[in-house]
Amino acid sequence: AAPLEKLILTNHHQLRFYPDYFVSLTHTKEAAMAWVRTTRGHGIDLERVDRVLKDSILERIRHTNDHSALSPIELWCLKE
Repeated sequence: AAPLEKLILTNHHQLRFYPDYFVSLTHTKEAAMAWVRTTRGHGIDLERVDRVLKDSILERIRHTNDHSALSPIELWCLKE
């Protein structure tokens, strides 16, 4: 295991002392997750299913081609 002082993120997703690994971090009030991988272009998102999204956010992300059966939080997670 790497010493904690070696787990420094640079460029938002890359580990300074382990440049072949990329990290995605996410959290809510109650939980957090980290995903470490060897390829770029992937990420994770953790959201509460009861999170209420502001109308202004939904107006910004919603598109006429989006499936109408999606809940606001499902739509947010797919787009995030």
